[in-house]
Amino acid sequence: MLQIHDDWARIARLALLYCFVVAGNVCADPLREPEVTVNIARGEETVVSVDAVMHVPVAPQEAWAVLTDFERFPDFIPNLQTSRIVSKPGEPPHLEQKGKLRYGILSFSYESLREFELTPPETIKSRVLKGNMKRMETITRIAVESGGVRITYHNEAVPSFWVAPLIGAAFIRHEVTEQFGAIIGEMLRRKEKAGGG
Repeated sequence: MLQIHDDWARIARLALLYCFVVAGNVCADPLREPEVTVNIARGEETVVSVDAVMHVPVAPQEAWAVLTDFERFPDFIPNLQTSRIVSKPGEPPHLEQKGKLRYGILSFSYESLREFELTPPETIKSRVLKGNMKRMETITRIAVESGGVRITYHNEAVPSFWVAPLIGAAFIRHEVTEQFGAIIGEMLRRKEKAGGG
């Protein structure tokens, strides 16, 4: 009897979260509309894939400078509290980050240690060494396009926790859009400050 009660209690909590988050997200701050297209897919063994595409009217070097300004990320990326390189000079960058993600009434603390492989000014690869994800690998590519650059981002992750599919997709879409919107904003601010606006 206790097990049945606990199961129904969990279902009720998830239903309540679904109503708050999916049916309007009334608690979240409205986002500006950055030019970011985000697609999310769930695969076997709880793999979540995220693809994002954006066009930014900056030079490849300007985009690269922001995307690899690891220790200044908290200055312009929302919800990121700390970001610091913990590897020695000459070694592949190891980036330690801590933050708290918020979406409506949902809130998740996270931390990660990631190793990066950099091929300037075109490709940024990373993989999680430890943290809240069982596995996560990302690749970001910068390509010259008419009037600026096309940035593509691909992420494959296996979370160490379960989130309801509809809530999870909405949450991930919100986070990716918000973070890349902030990154694009920083690229444009730096370009304008340098006199290239």
